[in-house]
Amino acid sequence: MRQLPRSLDPLPDESLPGFLLRLSCRLEQAPAEIAAVTGLVPGRIMGSGLLLAIPAAVIGPFSTAARLSPGESRSLTLSSLGGRYPPLDLAAGGRTRQAQGATGLIRWVFTGSSRYCPECLSASGAPAGSLYGGSWRRTWRLPVTVACERHGRLLEHLCPECRAPAHDTARAGLIPRPGDVLHPAQCRAPGPHARKVSSRLRLACGARLDDAAVSSGRRPASRAVLTLQKRLSSMFGLSEAPAEGGYGREEVSRRLQDLRAVGCLITMTWPLARPFMPADPVLAAAFDRHVAGQQEDIEKRRRQGHRVHALALYDTPPLDAAACAGLLLAADALLRTEPARGDIGALVTAAYPASALGTFFEDIRGFCTAGLRDTISAEMSRLHPPDQRGAISHLRKKPAAAKPARDGWTSYHLRHGHLVVRPQGDCRFDHRHVPQHLPGSWAASHFSGADGIYPRHLHITAAVRLVQMSSGGSHAAAGEKLGIPHRTVTAAVHSVRVWTRDLDNSLRFTAAVRAFADQLNASDCLTDYANRRARLAGWIIPPSEWKQAAAQIAAATGLSQARAASERRRRLFSVLAWAAATSGDPLLAPLVLTEPRGAGLLRQDLSQVRYQARARPGQTAASLAMVAQDYGASLGRAADAAAAAHSRLAE
Repeated sequence: MRQLPRSLDPLPDESLPGFLLRLSCRLEQAPAEIAAVTGLVPGRIMGSGLLLAIPAAVIGPFSTAARLSPGESRSLTLSSLGGRYPPLDLAAGGRTRQAQGATGLIRWVFTGSSRYCPECLSASGAPAGSLYGGSWRRTWRLPVTVACERHGRLLEHLCPECRAPAHDTARAGLIPRPGDVLHPAQCRAPGPHARKVSSRLRLACGARLDDAAVSSGRRPASRAVLTLQKRLSSMFGLSEAPAEGGYGREEVSRRLQDLRAVGCLITMTWPLARPFMPADPVLAAAFDRHVAGQQEDIEKRRRQGHRVHALALYDTPPLDAAACAGLLLAADALLRTEPARGDIGALVTAAYPASALGTFFEDIRGFCTAGLRDTISAEMSRLHPPDQRGAISHLRKKPAAAKPARDGWTSYHLRHGHLVVRPQGDCRFDHRHVPQHLPGSWAASHFSGADGIYPRHLHITAAVRLVQMSSGGSHAAAGEKLGIPHRTVTAAVHSVRVWTRDLDNSLRFTAAVRAFADQLNASDCLTDYANRRARLAGWIIPPSEWKQAAAQIAAATGLSQARAASERRRRLFSVLAWAAATSGDPLLAPLVLTEPRGAGLLRQDLSQVRYQARARPGQTAASLAMVAQDYGASLGRAADAAAAAHSRLAE
């Protein structure tokens, strides 16, 4: 590997991206080009993993080409801080591992962006400061570094011009825009007002992050923040000062896990822990914005139907140094004083309804200090006694109770994660008395103005829940009893599940289903919809009766003329009459489900007649729907009478 014609000595605490940016500026070559010619990467794509460690096979050639010693090259990466900061404790191969077995601790490293101090980047007074600037420090990537002790200020994280995070590598790279030659202190994010040079590329923002304009809006760090920063830097070996209290590596790891656990509880239950945050409006306001942004992001993802791991967001410290400083100060106040243990218990109580809290605590409880572990364990045991946790309890083991025998259908749906419920036992009705499509008055009284949900899905899911309340079983089994295909049930149930992630929607839907169940329980004469569906399974209106119905449709008031009584319209009329007789979904009528070629045409006719009946109430479609409704009502009564007569004969 050939040496570069010129190089630079690493600055104190300099990161690998910062070194490459300064070298790029000096050699007037793009960072990607320098990374390629020094053997750092085989091509021009620099992965973000280089921020943590340089692979062993690469460090020798890179050191030779960059005129560095192997030790100097290793000092540019975050892994050199892993001796006392657990999230940077790396495996021999350079890949991150779960520190001492604890999960998710890598969230306590900012690999996608960096904080910075404008005064440090300006490197005022340094020999080459005016040319290449100061050091992009490794410790700025760590959440526990919130302030610059030298300049007495909180760190920044946004560009003052475009408001993008500094060194934002959302596309998993080591340096944003690695093909551009810019000053190390210039913003490399796409400029908000920059001219586009192509349909895909936009010029960099280019604002100087070390400019005096940034310093004029500086946020001074309070005495409490600087004291905490000094203590954390000493504890985690981020400064030259000796470790606070002489803590060993294991004790330091446990104290970081304490900060993490309590910080997660504070974020989940905010503003419950506000009294423990210093009376600094800048810190409190910044943390308020952070929590509000998290909640907005969670709700947005849920509305879009995505699965949201909210606890992972709560477990991620804020990038904004002011918000993170407030969080660390509040967590430190709760951990340092013994009387605050009761307040930690109060946070556990407030956060306990979150379903993943127990799993999160079980993952990290073995890595916390004994005092915090005992406090949280005692509070969780009080909230959920061991007798209620049964065989999965970590506080009290007992033999698992014998599982009841399951039929093949139930076992199948449990294996596939479907909802299988037991009957409630207070239902005077069963699946025979549940209609596929609940009456319009029910939907109007409970879901008037409901947004974000297809009404048909509400009706199908409500009918399925009613059958489950009376008979138990999975939603697929309930749908089969109602004559609803499996795919239709699955799509409707999933849609309603996503919609009811909103608490208000969940309460509204539950109340609506319970109200209809109460209506069925209070009825003295239940309609046997299953009998009606069975008797009308292959039904179509006879030709003679269809002629009479067609004449009645044509004679409706306000119609100047009507089309001939075609076979296509006869089938449409039969579907609408079937739906009226069975209180069923027209799209689930036997004629629609069984007709191999005409189903698509019949579905189209159904959509058109329902639209035309609403939009043009004086036209043929409205008259056809009205006559079919009356005919279907008499058809249903006839089916009930036939069933009653058959029952009397059987007796």
